[in-house]
Amino acid sequence: MTEVSHEDTNDMVVWSPVGEGPWPVVFAIPGSVGDAERDLTVLASELAAEGLLVIGTDVRTSPPAYTELDVECGYRYARQIAADYGGDVTLPVTMLGFSFGAFPATVYGLNGSQYGPEGIFTDCFSGVPRPDIVVTVAGCHLDALDQTNIYFNNTETAVVLVSGAKDTVCPATLHTPPMQTLLEERGFDVTAVEIPGADHGGLVFHDQQSWDELPTDDPGGQATVEAIVEAVNAAR
Repeated sequence: MTEVSHEDTNDMVVWSPVGEGPWPVVFAIPGSVGDAERDLTVLASELAAEGLLVIGTDVRTSPPAYTELDVECGYRYARQIAADYGGDVTLPVTMLGFSFGAFPATVYGLNGSQYGPEGIFTDCFSGVPRPDIVVTVAGCHLDALDQTNIYFNNTETAVVLVSGAKDTVCPATLHTPPMQTLLEERGFDVTAVEIPGADHGGLVFHDQQSWDELPTDDPGGQATVEAIVEAVNAAR
């Protein structure tokens, strides 16, 4: 794990596989506390063990303009530095959002006209292609559905919605179906993965109450890892 940052980003961290690569790149966004290391270290380390280079960013979760800066500038910078750590952006690039992070993953990851190479967002770096895959984990999708000005148009991006059957924070039955329906109506290829027995924190190897890290063989977390790896392999 390596800490990185740029004057135009928030604090960022890289979890690297063993070896030289090349590795597919995963850009990861944490939950509502906004701390990538806190939320994603175990998940990212397990993904790195599977041969994925994970670059996470801290985010300010309010006001929305700060979230936009932290996520989009972090994503652009992640693509810029990926090769320094063995990553290869010509392989499938994934934008991963956990809990609160599912909102910016979908809003920025799927909006090519706003944030792509020809997009109108010019606050940092140059516009870059949208990810090949957007994965949301324990997504609280109703926040995104309430934003009537969102324009999901990058339909080349595959979407995977990972949820836990026992999630009481963002219940799958409440949040996943309307997002899946909206995206499919707009032409996206969407896969919904519901993990039996997993609650909100368990999907990222955390005890929901204490937020202590769970063992790396925890079935809920490992099922999340498997879903992400399968999505990347399917996009190769």
